[in-house]
Amino acid sequence: MTEFARIMQSLKSAGLFNRLDGKILYNNVISVDHVIPKHSYRPFRKKECFSNAVKLLEKTRREDAWYCEGYVSVNNSTPIEHAWVILGYSIIDPTFEVALDMPLDKINKEEYYLLKKYPLSEVYENLLKFKKYGPWWNK
Repeated sequence: MTEFARIMQSLKSAGLFNRLDGKILYNNVISVDHVIPKHSYRPFRKKECFSNAVKLLEKTRREDAWYCEGYVSVNNSTPIEHAWVILGYSIIDPTFEVALDMPLDKINKEEYYLLKKYPLSEVYENLLKFKKYGPWWNK
């Protein structure tokens, strides 16, 4: 069992995910290029995954796009809280791919654990309500 799986299992057994529909997602990462042109990459910044994911979601304007919050294990390390976009059945991670310049084949080796996903309308509601980019899954 990986470190990521151990931590997720302990959080799950503590009852943290009872009201959430968490799933581990693997190997289905696609490039930001699939939704926006390269000249639109400028707003993505290191250590700003929550705002990066919101900005990407706004740029996609697609019904099958969701802002997602959860945890990601990078290089089998301790999971970190993270945000990304799901488009259909694929993950798009502007923070790893663009801000950190991580190649897709490396991102595809990461484990994403989805805690909660939001359509654009709920993202706007949460931005107004909490006056910050996520995380909101635990509110």
